[in-house]
Amino acid sequence: MIEKSPDGCFWKVIEDSKRSLRRLCRQLEQMPREELISYQQQYEKFKAIVNPLYREDYDSFAEDDWACSEDGADDFAAWVVMQGQSFFDEMFADPAQLFAQAKAFEEAGEDGTVETRWDENVDRREYRGYQRADSIATAIYRMRFGEELGDAL
Repeated sequence: MIEKSPDGCFWKVIEDSKRSLRRLCRQLEQMPREELISYQQQYEKFKAIVNPLYREDYDSFAEDDWACSEDGADDFAAWVVMQGQSFFDEMFADPAQLFAQAKAFEEAGEDGTVETRWDENVDRREYRGYQRADSIATAIYRMRFGEELGDAL
């Protein structure tokens, strides 16, 4: 089991979103500045944990016919976190499964069949283009506080 977020709410926010970006936005829009920053920090931390390129065991599982791009690895890691804590824990605990899933994810992306299993609709025009659970906080932070989230991180 992976350590819980310091404020104890990261995985609850993901689960309470019920795979709806609109629901996630509504939760994030209610968070104070510090919690919104914490959400993004936790998301980035968890993405790094399951990013195939950052794994020490990468060379053990990378196949000659498969080279994960940086963007592809980031997209995959974001997708793993979006699936919730149970799936995340499963991927973290089993490197062979993580790498097999990453390869399948990248191959599905090449033919346009990657499914996030999230409803990516948003209410606000300002959120378009940030329609993923790992990037939506950027648009929300900018809209609410008139600042860039990246500067706060």
